[in-house]
Order: sequence, then C-alpha cells, then structure tokens
Amino acid sequence: GMKVVVFEHNGMKVVVFEHTEMGTGGLVLNCPTPLELGDLPIPRFQQFKDCPLMLGCGVSPDDDDNTSNNAASESSIALSDLAPWFWLHDVPNIPGSYTLVGANGNLYMGGNIDAISQAFMGSNGMTAAAAKPDGHIKFFRRYKSWTSGELEREIRSGQWRCFPQDPQAALEPVHSMIRF
Repeated sequence: GMKVVVFEHNGMKVVVFEHTEMGTGGLVLNCPTPLELGDLPIPRFQQFKDCPLMLGCGVSPDDDDNTSNNAASESSIALSDLAPWFWLHDVPNIPGSYTLVGANGNLYMGGNIDAISQAFMGSNGMTAAAAKPDGHIKFFRRYKSWTSGELEREIRSGQWRCFPQDPQAALEPVHSMIRF
C-alpha cells in the first residue's frame, strides 16, 4: 500500500486510491448526493440505510469522471441503478478490501459488503450501538480521475493543498443539505 494523502481544492477534499504512470484516481470525500443508502431498493445496503451516498467525483457535470454520460443525465436513472460502486471504511481484515496506508492509521477500500455488515452486527443480529456505521464507512457512486501527470501539474501550480491521510477525518459523515 502507498502512503495516502488528502488533497483539498476549493473546499473539495479528495483521497487518492490509485496513482500510476497511467493516471490517478481519487474519491471526493465531501460531496454527498441527496440520497441515503436506505433510499435505494437494494437489500444488501439496508444496514447502512442512514449513510449518505457520496457522489465521489466533482460537483459540476463538466468535471471529468469515469463514465461517458454526464451527471445531468443521472436525474432519469432508476434508484435501483444508483448502487454505490466504491466504499471506504476502517474495518480491518475484510476479504477483498484494499489497504490505503495513512499517517494516522489505515483506510480500507472496497471488500465484501456482507462481511462489513457482519462487523457492525451485534451477536443478537441487531446493529450494535457501539458500531453505528456512520463515521466508519462511506459509500461513493463514482470516482474522480486525472490523466497521467495531470494531478502533479495541478499540485505544482498550487491548486491543491496536501494533508496526511487521517481515516477519522476521511470517514467523517457528510450529509446533504437537500433530501429527496
């Protein structure tokens, strides 16, 4: 795992999860959609029903992003098709998750969602009070991408401030001011 930093630009905070000679991928930590996971008719996410669905890429439709259609066209998408594609969390030892090594502890990306669900369950099958998912897991619809060398140029030109990655700060709940 690489040491992960958080970049900030105009209030947008991004954690980088991939950086190769091909380019860079990051998740915008503080752009929630007006949806919470409980709004999506997807049973496997119901334990996380109060967690907001984060957009994950920038806020404007012209922001580059890994899908061919722009954000404006999402208004006509069925809720069942809005499943999160990525999740960041602080639960260790989840099969299939990828470790993002930070200055103040690890963040984990992805992994088996049912195993993560189990980690938040008490022995009685109810969500344990001590293990509310909010603040421990964040769900993202998309990611933000940069072409090779693009992020480096933006950093050199002073567009981004860099911070050591802190899992608690990265997973801090951000809820939309708007609710559908």
